Amino acid sequence: MYCFLREFVKEGYFTELQAKQIIVTSLAYGFLKGKPSLSQAHRTRSVMICNRMLTEKAIQVRDGKLWFDFDKVIDTAKEMMREAIRLQLDANVKSAENYIMKWFVWSDDIAFIAEVIKKFSKKLNGYIIQELADEMLSPDFEKSLEG
Repeated sequence: MYCFLREFVKEGYFTELQAKQIIVTSLAYGFLKGKPSLSQAHRTRSVMICNRMLTEKAIQVRDGKLWFDFDKVIDTAKEMMREAIRLQLDANVKSAENYIMKWFVWSDDIAFIAEVIKKFSKKLNGYIIQELADEMLSPDFEKSLEG
């Protein structure tokens, strides 16, 4: 999703602020409370994404808070997408395993964030803005796509 946010903003699907909200909320929720095992594919992927964003400085931990470089997030996501597609097309199991092991790292920053998350209930500290979802569910949405 992050890969296409610039295009979505250009096309008017999201404002710049909404694009930033998407990045912050989705990446922040990608951090886990504990390190998963490799058998937990989706959680493993979350750790890989978070670690990559931290390694590339797209996200930084400063003074106990997350700081986002929105352009770097999008650029890093695009590079990750390129790499994932290449791995799938190559169908080389060893290369895929090496990629997973390279980015599936429970770093000190990730461990710190996990400890912070454990202290707070997401249910008490979060909310969802769903304007796009509401628009897509409206009876006239498909007609608006016709043109």
